[in-house]
Amino acid sequence: MPAKEAALRGLEERMSRPGFWDSAEAAQKVVAELKTLKAVVTPVREFERKLDDLTVLFGLAAEEDSAEDLSDAAAQAEQLQ
Repeated sequence: MPAKEAALRGLEERMSRPGFWDSAEAAQKVVAELKTLKAVVTPVREFERKLDDLTVLFGLAAEEDSAEDLSDAAAQAEQLQ
């Protein structure tokens, strides 16, 4: 995934350069590649973010010894599957 994220950043940087849109055909190829990478990277990033949030939620629930919060966290974890 780090390689895909680096490629994504590289394409975004390339698109921000002056003159990028001067060649519509070349720009379309880069945009298509960017869309393909985003289709892979974005869902993984979102899953990682949700997993991080759940880790914090479980930690807080355990720290407070709250059965209700643990149950809520477990329910949210089930939704990630």
